[in-house]
Amino acid sequence: MVALGGCDLMAPKPVDTAAQAVPPPPSGTAVLFADGDMVSLQVRPGDCAKTDCLAFRDGRWRPMAKASVRTLPLLAVSEATGSDYSEALWRTVAPGRAVLLNTSAARQTLSAGHLDGLRVGLANGAHRGYVTIYAIEDSKSAVFSEGHPLGDGRVFLPVNAEVIVHGGTAWLLHQRADRSANLIDLFKVLSRPAAIQCLPGLALDTTQWAGPVEQALSPNLFVSRAIDATKDAARRQAVIAACPLKPADPTLKERLGIRSE
Repeated sequence: MVALGGCDLMAPKPVDTAAQAVPPPPSGTAVLFADGDMVSLQVRPGDCAKTDCLAFRDGRWRPMAKASVRTLPLLAVSEATGSDYSEALWRTVAPGRAVLLNTSAARQTLSAGHLDGLRVGLANGAHRGYVTIYAIEDSKSAVFSEGHPLGDGRVFLPVNAEVIVHGGTAWLLHQRADRSANLIDLFKVLSRPAAIQCLPGLALDTTQWAGPVEQALSPNLFVSRAIDATKDAARRQAVIAACPLKPADPTLKERLGIRSE
């Protein structure tokens, strides 16, 4: 019984398949492929029968079998276009499920220095909501040409991400400057009780701060053109407070208690 208990203690922590932080691969950029009803994050620099290809499994980049893999990467969802909101703008994901992508809503507000991000509308049966994705990075870790300072050593940026529909859900693949990534099942994230959820370099906000889905996601950019400045600061602080800057890992000297001269 003691041995069995020890085995339980050594069992690996279950992977959070709803929101995974993916370390950078040894080389190349991670791309999403179909894997049955699930998705597979892979790096394929060439023909996998001749070149080392990698797949991200169980929290690690692992070599793929030397076999000729001919499947193509999954395609990203395009932003809906139109002069007015309509039901036709939603893309069906599965029976009773649909997604509406708004990649341009944040451009005007971001250029004006307001906190804003990629907005994705999600319809699941009668319930409709949206996730707003904010890219937030440590300003010391890299130089960004389009960053706006948050005032705490970080900057918020345009979101470098794609929304990909597969297996009855909508996946967000967020690429970071260091080639690490975040892979998120948006429907699962929307159903979680926490309004603001954090990943490395990313904040996911499921609160209805922008009003009804029709207003928040319309290609008319109603929200972008009519940001309430009195509420923007409070929204900014809520996101910052929920996803604080992670302290830097101590150096070897600091761990050993050696003081620098």
